[in-house]
Amino acid sequence: MSNKKTTYNGTPELQEFLTGIGFSLHQGFLDVGSTINLCNWYACRRVEQEAPLCTCNEKPVQIVVTPHACYFPNGVYSESVSVELCAQSNHEDWWELNCYGISVETMKTSLDSIEKRLVAAWKAVNQ
Repeated sequence: MSNKKTTYNGTPELQEFLTGIGFSLHQGFLDVGSTINLCNWYACRRVEQEAPLCTCNEKPVQIVVTPHACYFPNGVYSESVSVELCAQSNHEDWWELNCYGISVETMKTSLDSIEKRLVAAWKAVNQ
């Protein structure tokens, strides 16, 4: 783990992993119902496979990874990650395709597979 200072709170090992494989980090803060997400960031990159463009901006779609770390009112601590693809299809409707509630370790080992499946779903949406 790096000792670099960052303005992004929460899951520094995940931040380092994602930036190491080409993701960029961005400021974000999510309210998770009655809990507050302790991570104030998300990461994104363009998909690495051939996929239909987002109709809205005519650019390749992005994969977005959002970490969630929170204490529930009962004191239980939980970490999870969501991976999503969100874009406007060639039918001019908006789609949000995601895999959510996965552990950080599962996301690290399965990210390529998750991305391939999201892109396959995106291709089906655009048929």
